[in-house]
Amino acid sequence: MRYAGIALVGLIAGCAATTGPRLTTSGMPVCPRAVVVVIDGAGGTAVTSTSLDQVVREQRLPLAVVAYDWSHGWGRFISDQVNDGNLDRQGEELARYLQKLRCDRPNLPVNLLVYSAGSGVAVRVGQHLPPDTLDKVVLLAPAVSYQADLRPLLRSSRRGVDVYTSVRDRFYLGVGTGIVGPTGGGPSPAAGRYGFEPVVCGPDDAALYRARLRHFPWGPEYCWTGNVGQHGGGHEPAFLATFVVPTFLDPAR
Repeated sequence: MRYAGIALVGLIAGCAATTGPRLTTSGMPVCPRAVVVVIDGAGGTAVTSTSLDQVVREQRLPLAVVAYDWSHGWGRFISDQVNDGNLDRQGEELARYLQKLRCDRPNLPVNLLVYSAGSGVAVRVGQHLPPDTLDKVVLLAPAVSYQADLRPLLRSSRRGVDVYTSVRDRFYLGVGTGIVGPTGGGPSPAAGRYGFEPVVCGPDDAALYRARLRHFPWGPEYCWTGNVGQHGGGHEPAFLATFVVPTFLDPAR
């Protein structure tokens, strides 16, 4: 499923050329308080971006939603999961778009919402961004290895990275990544089950992780939102509306 593709006035004009990022946007609002760029999971499903767009429209929130299409295509889950070259290219391409967006609208906070295998792109985005380019990053059930190096992404995120995990995600991030490996390679398990292991080569790295990385393990208090700890629980609309979206609008969260 794709959005109607209505251009957000003054926000991405000229950015969706055929040689640039494949982007779709919500048509509301014209004057947003912040933009959320969504990196969906593998297989071209766009479920996370669709759910966020639904929340924004229903609650009439001052957020612009931009979906970044990095997938090989509908149903091509394995290709998305294992093609490191595509992850590298998409991360670099998205980073160029994000920098242009910040240049065009320097006072507009830019956030990332990332689901599952999309974390393979997000990790690479950080490698191409100056410090504090992004405002907030949220990773839902990240399918990259628990040993993935988050330091570049942490440096690029002024308000840090929130990671939602679940030990109950046994099929997709247990059996699935156990067979084909985590997105982008590296040892199992995927970070979406137990969280990230800090990569610390000095005191500055340790301080960076303490200041900018936050883990939110699944708990039964999320069940009423439809998030029962399985792989897609993080993009349930009620969960996004209650626990995720407010962090994009409240600088204190």
